[in-house]
Amino acid sequence: MVSENQLGPKVYAIFEHGQILKYYKHKQFLIEEQNDPKLVDELFRKLARIHAMDVPIKRTYNWALKDLDDSYSAVFDSNIDINEMFRKYKCESLLSANMKSEIQLIKQLIAKADSPVVFIHNDFHACNILVTDRVDNINGQIVVIDFEYSSYGFRGLDFIALMLEWSRKPFDFSVDGIPHNDSLVRPLIEIYLNECQIIYGKQYSADKRNSVDHIINEIKLFHLIWCLIDTIVMLKLDLTNKSFFNNIPFSYPEMSFKNYLTLKKRYEEMKII
Repeated sequence: MVSENQLGPKVYAIFEHGQILKYYKHKQFLIEEQNDPKLVDELFRKLARIHAMDVPIKRTYNWALKDLDDSYSAVFDSNIDINEMFRKYKCESLLSANMKSEIQLIKQLIAKADSPVVFIHNDFHACNILVTDRVDNINGQIVVIDFEYSSYGFRGLDFIALMLEWSRKPFDFSVDGIPHNDSLVRPLIEIYLNECQIIYGKQYSADKRNSVDHIINEIKLFHLIWCLIDTIVMLKLDLTNKSFFNNIPFSYPEMSFKNYLTLKKRYEEMKII
């Protein structure tokens, strides 16, 4: 369906253990591409079209909460003395945390975000957004790949995955998350909403959730939600030696949780939460 809708790579064949896709000479959607108005316009319009897809799969969307609870149990309800490991690797923030309380807050914030459930890519990062070297007058230059995690889920998850990489290099965790200035984000959301109105008609904007201000708030809340989910999932991966950042055990979860605490304090002061 993604191929037929010209949103992803052309599919030549699908078989039991894989598929054959068209090869595209390309570069990733990085800072240079973020500064190209035509590419930005195309990207956010294609995100709207992905979210508008009516895909015949299960429409369950609480998997994010299930993953959070399952990862928590794997870390904190296991036979491993996790606090001893936190002390060993000097994870002071994690050691002092009341993680059950933080998870409860996150669940409340997911409800507060009131993010519509749509078909989401669920891994909407620069590495999965190809900018081809040839301009197709009909389909443009952007090809979105790697839909293996796609499902029905909260719209805010795709927005935060993309905005966390806005104006920063890949894996540059020294940059403090999403742009703080709403005026930088607003025109991007307007492109998305304009495309949604083309798809659904004027009735789309009658839903208050489909406004620029609501989506900006969604992005902020899902930034905090993302930080905690990222912390606990990466803790689980560290324990099973499956982390991408396991050269120093628990260093990434500790950093992610510190970011969470900093962001939580900022949002409390701004009365966002």
